[in-house]
Amino acid sequence: AQRRQPSGRHAAARGLLLTLTNPKPILFFGAFFPLFINPRAQRWLEGFALLGLLFEMLNLVYFTALVYLVGRLNRSGARNGRAQVLLRRAGALALIACGAWALSQLHFLQR
Repeated sequence: AQRRQPSGRHAAARGLLLTLTNPKPILFFGAFFPLFINPRAQRWLEGFALLGLLFEMLNLVYFTALVYLVGRLNRSGARNGRAQVLLRRAGALALIACGAWALSQLHFLQR
């Protein structure tokens, strides 16, 4: 039996629920945001909200671009084996480059 695709509204509601109940971002933002907010400032809550809004705007741009790219790849026939191998290799190279950059920053921070 073939499964039905959930409606866009149902998928969005499920994604929102998953995001709001995921403990990893809660811990991340609880540890990360206070580094950029002065708790002695009179309007610290506004700064916290502005930082959250900025993060969500960047997130929206990133995921919109990602969905667009995946849709284009899907329509262009990237389902074949050769294209998938190339995509996996490109992803692996990107992760290796990020790791190399992170290692270079550790050396930079020790100065």
